[in-house]
Amino acid sequence: MNIQFSKRLSRTVVYVALALSISAPFGAQAQSLNANEAKTRLNIAGRERMLIQRVVKSACFSSLGIERMVYRSALVASQSLFVGSLNALQNGDSEFGLSKERSATLLEKLADISSNWTTLSTLADRATSPEGISTDTLANLDALGLDLLDDANSIVQGVSQIYGEQLDDLPLIISISIDIAGRQRMLTQKMAKEFCLIDAGVAPFENRSNLTETMDIFNTTLVGLQNGLPGMVIPAPNYDIRHKLREVASRWVPIEGVLRTVANGGEITDDDRAAVVNNMEAVLKAMNEAVQMYEYINAAP
Repeated sequence: MNIQFSKRLSRTVVYVALALSISAPFGAQAQSLNANEAKTRLNIAGRERMLIQRVVKSACFSSLGIERMVYRSALVASQSLFVGSLNALQNGDSEFGLSKERSATLLEKLADISSNWTTLSTLADRATSPEGISTDTLANLDALGLDLLDDANSIVQGVSQIYGEQLDDLPLIISISIDIAGRQRMLTQKMAKEFCLIDAGVAPFENRSNLTETMDIFNTTLVGLQNGLPGMVIPAPNYDIRHKLREVASRWVPIEGVLRTVANGGEITDDDRAAVVNNMEAVLKAMNEAVQMYEYINAAP
């Protein structure tokens, strides 16, 4: 492997893993069961989707022998944050700014996720062994991750609906905007994962198609967050969010061309790997900061 690529990779992956961990208690001042807490719950539930794809992505890169120890650290950090966040969503945690979940429907769904997560996490750990895992096992891991992603998405939708019905000061359009913004974090990891699966030779034709679709969703959503989608998503509601979304867009530009080339059948090089790892992590960090800002929107403009 290119030595310069290895050095750049290590610095970026570790930095973003720390940033995501530090962001867990963001806005976690003592909050009552109100719109502020509901928005925090939406953010944390939405972040679980990203962590699922981040775990599969980390397992894939580690299995390919790309900075195995670095991605082992990223894998462990993602697993830890996922479990801590899941516990906070279920049982409450003052550091996360959450009280115990009261909805029987959501608690049942969260319990299902907890059970299915164990299977995914255990299989992902196998990818960090010296021999890695086979392409068939990687494909199985990806399928488990996509199934769990559907479950996690239902939690976000459930939080949006249930809390929106209970709280007059949480307009549905705000909930949807937080949900959609939060989904962008997951899409960064899904794109990097699909790139890695192509690199690993896991269903390359299918994953090139998946990568194209994921990029298109990311682009459409980013435009929607910046300009609004009437009746669904509010335009960027203040200067800070507008500025942060512009940062996301500027950091996305260098990586989109690489991914398009790969999605269209281009051969993957070390420079491509470095571009995906470093630039996508930067997009994730900026998008995560934007989602945190959405927690403090009080009403639709």
